Amino acid sequence: MDCYDLILAGGGAAGLSAAAFAAGQGKRVLVLEALPKPGGNGAFAEEVFALNTKVQENNGVRCDVDGWFRLAMEHSHWKNNARLTRNLLEKSGENMDWLCAHGLQVAGLKPESVPGLGAATHYTEGMHTGREIMKVLRTYCENEPNITILTGTRVTGLVQEEDGRVTGVTAEQAGESRFFAGSAVVLASGGCGGNRDLIRRIIPGVDDTVFAHLRGIRMQGDGILMAERAGAEILSDGCFENAGPTFSGDLTVMGLVTKRYAVWLNRQGRRFANEAVGDNFVYGCNAVYAQPGHFCYVLLDQAMVEEAMRGPVDFLAGPEAVKSGMAGMRKALEREMEQGRVFFSRDLAEIAAWMGIAPETLEREIEEYNGGCAAGRDVFLKPESLLRPLQAGEYVCIRCGVDYILTHGGIRVDECMRVLRADGSVIPGLYAAGVDISGLDAAGYQVTMGGHSFGLSLTGGRWAAECALKDR
Repeated sequence: MDCYDLILAGGGAAGLSAAAFAAGQGKRVLVLEALPKPGGNGAFAEEVFALNTKVQENNGVRCDVDGWFRLAMEHSHWKNNARLTRNLLEKSGENMDWLCAHGLQVAGLKPESVPGLGAATHYTEGMHTGREIMKVLRTYCENEPNITILTGTRVTGLVQEEDGRVTGVTAEQAGESRFFAGSAVVLASGGCGGNRDLIRRIIPGVDDTVFAHLRGIRMQGDGILMAERAGAEILSDGCFENAGPTFSGDLTVMGLVTKRYAVWLNRQGRRFANEAVGDNFVYGCNAVYAQPGHFCYVLLDQAMVEEAMRGPVDFLAGPEAVKSGMAGMRKALEREMEQGRVFFSRDLAEIAAWMGIAPETLEREIEEYNGGCAAGRDVFLKPESLLRPLQAGEYVCIRCGVDYILTHGGIRVDECMRVLRADGSVIPGLYAAGVDISGLDAAGYQVTMGGHSFGLSLTGGRWAAECALKDR
């Protein structure tokens, strides 16, 4: 029976990066992907994080690795795995350079999110970064003779020797059970966004029922569960890659929700945040989630709506709005009003009735907010440039919630991506990468490191393959 040098359980960002590296070292690689084609959730990424790439060098940018490391660790309150975090940050540029050498066209770098640390977020034309990167990886892997890719093949278990060493996998393909032998296995199954029981274990204390799933593929946590059955420790320090406030209906309406001069109100009709924090989508999500019922209303006046319709379109408003502008906003609002998710009226009392609050409560809140606008100072420190008083006319009120794209966390690994038991010992031959692992976002998703989920998944897959080949 054939024995592969490396088996990848998952053909997403981490899996294909691992496959490409191992094949480049002349090793025989098997990629097992449950879906009809490889790519996973990597295809949905809009940007990618990497430090000290040739693209940055060519643009006169030098990244402060120490500074980014300090930021990541302080954001997690030092709950992150420090050695793992450091390794992936230091190695993040290697995979990016490899991608560019194999045809990736980077359109630019986003401005520094933290002054002095260096612009670390790369993007491609049209912000289709994930799609373009996965295309490069798929093209390479599908044409590399050392790589075999089997799609529609779900890995169901790990095969272990008496000492616990992983020596292969079992998988199901077209209803048939199969066995594949390998010197090492990398688990990269893309998190557990579709497995409610696992979500509640890895992200305890969060009411997952209130989170809409924004986009992407809701993975079932196969890699995490297989690791646990093999003896791995599964940690409860995960997080959602989440956002808020968000609108669950016609995405065109998100073109209004994202306007930070709008006003956020909770179910009691009270403001609860500096609306500008929505630019950090996790902060915005946290603020909304903290409210009774975990939802809010976004209120705009007629002038705000008209300004939004004339202005640039946020990519969160969906591809149709990005393509054709906000011309269809009025019809979108009318459709959503019929669905009960939006209400517009010239009468504040009608708006209040739709929200389920007393008219005087809404009037008092608007009066207080407008007073802060006139004084140029907001009680929640909203920037003066965004302080726009709500004026009489037609008001638009949008009911919003919170959502997520991915889960982060689960499998405990060391700095070499080796899967660990609860006593800290290594399960020989078993590695994990991507969002299946814990240790990188232990205190919530770090938005300031734009694109790091994708970038460190790519890097982690490559590093897992390198470590697995060294350990043989």
